[in-house]
Amino acid sequence: MMQDKNGVIWIGTTEDLYCYKGGKFSRFLDDYIHINQQKLQLKWLQCILEDSHGTIWMGSGPIAMEGVIRFDGKSITSSKPNGDGWIRYIMEDKNGVIWFSGRQNGVFRYDAQTFKNFTEKENIGSAIFTDSAGNIWFDGGEKVSSVESIDGLWIYDGRAFKNCTT
Repeated sequence: MMQDKNGVIWIGTTEDLYCYKGGKFSRFLDDYIHINQQKLQLKWLQCILEDSHGTIWMGSGPIAMEGVIRFDGKSITSSKPNGDGWIRYIMEDKNGVIWFSGRQNGVFRYDAQTFKNFTEKENIGSAIFTDSAGNIWFDGGEKVSSVESIDGLWIYDGRAFKNCTT
């Protein structure tokens, strides 16, 4: 769930995307003023973010595998950077760069023009968070047979990584 700058609460579910405004729920795709040329279903949404420019970003989960979904106020579009249709986390850093983590193919970022793979460190996981100092935190990669973390936590200050273990 996410509340946008206008007070609308966005709720992603396994079945649909809903908005809560003015005491009423509505199904987002029932609003036909939006352009949806890719016929996206907006199911299995795992994360939602409104960036500093007012663009709404969503990450599709398993089953639907619609990737990174972007709503600019008029059109809904989808991309699958790194070929990843399952997006678990979205975050905007202090410079306005949007960070995404995919379940299968790692972390990537969007710099207002293109998606770029983030390959500076092996075994960083999918959870991402930025702190008040602008550091970006990652969990360790997941073990193949479980969601147990490898290597604890990582902090990235824009130049170097630091590993935090137990």
